[in-house]
Amino acid sequence: MNKSKKKKTALIRWFIARLLCLTHLIISIFLLLATKFAQHVFFIPIIGVSLIIFEIITFSLLKFRFQFSFILLLTYSIFIISTIWLLELYRINHLITTRNQQASVEVFSVIYYAPIEPQENFFLSNKYLWSQIQIQVYVFIIVILKGLCEMRDHRLEIIVKTWTNALDILDFINLLSYPILYSDINFVYVTLTIWSISCLQFTIEVSAIRNALIKRNYPRLAAIITYSLISVIITDIPYLIIRLYAIFGIRNNDYTSYFLVFKNIVIITIQTADVWITFTETTRKKRKVTFV
Repeated sequence: MNKSKKKKTALIRWFIARLLCLTHLIISIFLLLATKFAQHVFFIPIIGVSLIIFEIITFSLLKFRFQFSFILLLTYSIFIISTIWLLELYRINHLITTRNQQASVEVFSVIYYAPIEPQENFFLSNKYLWSQIQIQVYVFIIVILKGLCEMRDHRLEIIVKTWTNALDILDFINLLSYPILYSDINFVYVTLTIWSISCLQFTIEVSAIRNALIKRNYPRLAAIITYSLISVIITDIPYLIIRLYAIFGIRNNDYTSYFLVFKNIVIITIQTADVWITFTETTRKKRKVTFV
C-alpha cells in the first residue's frame, strides 16, 4: 500500500470514528428529552457534539497534520457516561418505586406480585432499559473506536484487548441489577463512580506515556507501563473491592459473584507477576549496560 493510499485510509477511519461518536451523542439528546427525570440536562450531550465538531473543524484547518485520538475518546466518553449516569439513576429510581407499588396476591400459599404500570407515558414502554442499551452501545462503539484510531498495524490486537476489558466492565455494572444492591443509594453512587473511572482506561494512550517517560530517562518505569497494568490499577483492584463488599457487606451471594471475584484475583496475581518480571529484567539489562 503506497503512502497516499495509506493517508486516504487513515482519513476515512478518522471521519468514521467521529461520525460514530456524533451519532451516539445525538441519539442521547433525544433519550434525555424523552425522560422527564433528565429533561432539564439534555444539553449535556449537545456540549459533546459541539466539542467534537469543533475538533473536526480545527484538525481540518490544520490539514490533518495532527491526528490525536485522545481528545475524541475522552470527549465522547465523558458526555456519554454522563447520560448513562442520568438514565441509570432513573432506571434504579423506577425499579425501586415500582417495587414499592407492587400489589401482592396469595394463591395456594404462594405470593404473586403484579407491578403497577407507571403513569408517565413514553413512546417506548420499557424506557427504564435505555440506560442498559446506552451502556452496551457505548462499550461496542469504544471498542470500534480503539481500532479505528490506532495508527499502527496491530489494530486487531487492540480491538481484542479492548473487548476483553469491555466485557468485565459490562459484568461489573450488572451489579446494579440486583434489588438488594441498587436499594442502597450509596452503593449505587460508588459503583457508578468506579465504573466511570474504569472506562477512562479506553482513552489512555500508553505509547505516548511510555515515550514521555523514556525521554525523561525513566526506562524501567516506561517498561512496566502497559494497558494490562493500567487495567489492573483502575479496573481489577477496585472491582474486586466492590464485589467483596457486595458479598460480605450486603450479602449478595451467588455463583456469578464468586466466579468474578476469583477471576479478578487471578488477573491481579498474573499481571503483578508480569510487571515484576518486566521490572527485574529491565533493571538487569541496565546494570549490564552500566558495567560495560
